[in-house]
Amino acid sequence: DAGTPDAGMPDAGMPDAGMPDAGTPDAGTPDAGTPDAGTPDVAPDAGPANPPLTFYGASATPALARDGTAVTIAATASGTLDLSAGVSLTVGGRAATVAATSGNRRVVFSFTAARGLDVEGDQPLVFSGRLASGASGSTAFHGSFAIDFDPFPDAGPKVSVLTQHVDPQRSGANLAEQELTPGDVNSQEFGKLFSRPVDGMTLAQPLVVSGLALDGGTVDGLLVATEHDSVYLFDAVDPAASAPLWQVTLGTPVPPGDVDPTCDDLWPEIGITGTPAIDPETRTVYLAAKSKDGAGQAHYRLHALDLATGNERPGSPVEIAAVYQQSGGVAAHFDPLRNNQRAAVLLTNGVVYLAFASHCDVTPYHGWILAYDAATLAQVAVWDATPTGSEGGIWQGGNGPSVDDTGAIYATVGNGTFSAASRNRGNSAVKFAPPSGGLLQLADSFTPRDQDALNAADLDFGSMGPVLLPGTNLLATGGKSGIFFVLSRSALGGFATDANHVVQELPATKGAIFGSPVLWRGAGGGAGLLYVWTGADIARSFSFSDSGLTAASTGRITLGRAQGAQLALSASGATGGILWTVYALRDGAPPGPAFGMVRAFDAADLSRELWNSEQNSARDSLGTFAKFNSPTVANGRVYLGTSSGAIVAYGLLR
Repeated sequence: DAGTPDAGMPDAGMPDAGMPDAGTPDAGTPDAGTPDAGTPDVAPDAGPANPPLTFYGASATPALARDGTAVTIAATASGTLDLSAGVSLTVGGRAATVAATSGNRRVVFSFTAARGLDVEGDQPLVFSGRLASGASGSTAFHGSFAIDFDPFPDAGPKVSVLTQHVDPQRSGANLAEQELTPGDVNSQEFGKLFSRPVDGMTLAQPLVVSGLALDGGTVDGLLVATEHDSVYLFDAVDPAASAPLWQVTLGTPVPPGDVDPTCDDLWPEIGITGTPAIDPETRTVYLAAKSKDGAGQAHYRLHALDLATGNERPGSPVEIAAVYQQSGGVAAHFDPLRNNQRAAVLLTNGVVYLAFASHCDVTPYHGWILAYDAATLAQVAVWDATPTGSEGGIWQGGNGPSVDDTGAIYATVGNGTFSAASRNRGNSAVKFAPPSGGLLQLADSFTPRDQDALNAADLDFGSMGPVLLPGTNLLATGGKSGIFFVLSRSALGGFATDANHVVQELPATKGAIFGSPVLWRGAGGGAGLLYVWTGADIARSFSFSDSGLTAASTGRITLGRAQGAQLALSASGATGGILWTVYALRDGAPPGPAFGMVRAFDAADLSRELWNSEQNSARDSLGTFAKFNSPTVANGRVYLGTSSGAIVAYGLLR
């Protein structure tokens, strides 16, 4: 009842920092007399004739220990405790404090912050005190027993990140993070753990495979792809394991001058740009690599690699080529030199999707989405964004196409030809049914009514990838205008000259939106929260529901950078959210890449910065920024690619 706290919970009159009061039951703490399967055995020994304390638990529950609040051990006395005489408890010789009592029968012992607790494993627990006996006397008691004390409990099943922005809906959120919380991420407890040398820029997001069977054991693998056309698998956990588990080089990268001498968007070479995708069932890595043969001819190839060895799967690689037949016998051809796969690979329902734009808008080019059977690598569908026009690249700031639970595919198209009466879909959001008959069937689209002005001013609608809002039938997208368009997935909105027929059109932020926002499902009192941080603005969050977006929280730092920040989010369900950001400390494209900065914010209050990589730059400096590369958060670590020839891992310094 309200006057009797649950075992392990402090009394209402004695609140403990970060711990609920007596009126709030703890789902992770057992009832009196009901042992918890994850709680160590704490049965008292037979030393005292009548041990008066019955212990209900001695555990650091994940929520408490990870928040750095307290480790608690609760007990009930067989009689009234004489509190004036004191009650004491030690574990491994370390004394606890009495955190709470209730009715002079229940007692909760508390240790200080878990990271300061210097005992672990099989430890002696010793207790003593006095029971009141009559009006003025008391009787001493004491006891001891062994306890398997674990201030750092198992964080639960490990997480894998097998595609860009965590999932095919492109949420950018790991909601099963058990180690990193706002209470832990600070310059004293969090920082750089290690870095891994690689042979080129890493614009593709690193991916994490947990529990990979390898050489008779298991390993948590970190997959990295570079612009030098190399792919690596590293040990994702062991700081001393600097050598890759395997490395393969898939060709000779293309010099950017071969595309256009004035184009240095990717420098000094073009190889693997789009983030790969991993099939955990077949243990296969899918990626597109650009290369140059001995005769100087450019090629784009789709590779399927064995995750355990890096070897090519049978039938891999295949040459990427496409022809889109137009009316009147004219055909558009895929150009492996000018086309560039900036958007991440999408793997869904046994099909691999590759989306292409260009380099520096160097024309002539068309935007393409090509689909391949994941088992055979046979091409199963082709879509040209501007078959009777030009341009229309699928850029999306490195974000991959999205997919919903019906199998429908979504993407956004940048500057290019648009015609409501034809198939040209420049500056549009597009939806496709699953492949059929060799073509991706355009099922629906939305085009802003001012698409002509956007095209003329190079204000691409397609600089942001579409993100599906979970718990709703909506998606959000936008572009260089800083406007969020919230669309119904059942009817995207088409094109009209009088108005944009969408669910919501929200001037959300200053400056261009590149890449994709991230989502925190279930947070903020509605379906969730959406986050964005553009270069000319502060970080912002918006709650989302079936009716659209509503402003929620704002940060305090204006970047003053053209491209804004790349984002990721980690949380344990709807609690403990952290917004991870990385951006360039100055504007500039290669050949002069800028140093990058990593920052972490409390996702519930963006004005509260938790940590950044410059607070202790000698230890935590990132190196140079890789502009399409979002942080990857998994199992207590944050991985980032750079332009400095290294992958960097951050985590708790313990």
